[in-house]
Amino acid sequence: MPGKISGDRAGRRPQQSPAAEAQGIRQDPIRQASIGPDFPGRLNPAQPSGPAAGAATAQTSNAPAAVAEEVGILFLRADGGDPQQLQADSGSTLVFIARRDGEGRAYRNGREVGLEAAVKESAAEIALAQFGAATSGEIAVSTLPAGAQAALRQYPAAGASLRIVFSHMTNRADTGRVSDQHAAKILALETSANAGKNIVALIKTAMQMFGLKSDACDNSEDARCNEPGVRDAFAQIKREEAQQRASAARF
Repeated sequence: MPGKISGDRAGRRPQQSPAAEAQGIRQDPIRQASIGPDFPGRLNPAQPSGPAAGAATAQTSNAPAAVAEEVGILFLRADGGDPQQLQADSGSTLVFIARRDGEGRAYRNGREVGLEAAVKESAAEIALAQFGAATSGEIAVSTLPAGAQAALRQYPAAGASLRIVFSHMTNRADTGRVSDQHAAKILALETSANAGKNIVALIKTAMQMFGLKSDACDNSEDARCNEPGVRDAFAQIKREEAQQRASAARF
């Protein structure tokens, strides 16, 4: 039609499907040369090539690998008593899965159980000593007693695999060392009390250390409850707890 210029005569190619465009590139060496190193990618758009492919490969290879969580397996008595007759697969034996900071979870027969504060503190201290003495080796799960394997299946790993650093059966040397450490702490508390330091702060420390409640001396015949200032300190702690409960109830 006079006066009208077609798309081809204007230097523009009409829009083509990807398959038709790829076929045209195969038949046109000049277009192949102008595309350069990305020529294979233009023939197969679903698979990146050239610089784009290199960048994608680099991103994949540089992705950080998940770091395994290091834990230790500790077998102990539920009451924290003499471990002389302790057996790994006994129904009364606890499996304590400890992290490197001493914190952990306790299991009996594959189910998580709570621990008294004093028992948990003892387990943490024994676990920390085992972490310090452990070599760089790793213990295979398949070599552990059935109770430990059942506990590991219930342990909530933090999104990473577990690396078992040690497996240890609590013995008398462990409990004796922990008892000595507790005795030293008690002596330090008594020394501080005799020196006239804040008795309330000392009682709070003892409560946290041994899992005591503020009513520990209410009906107790323990001579330590009659030490100067002890009952008054417990009474003040009770008042503080009541104030905290009242404040929480208002929100």
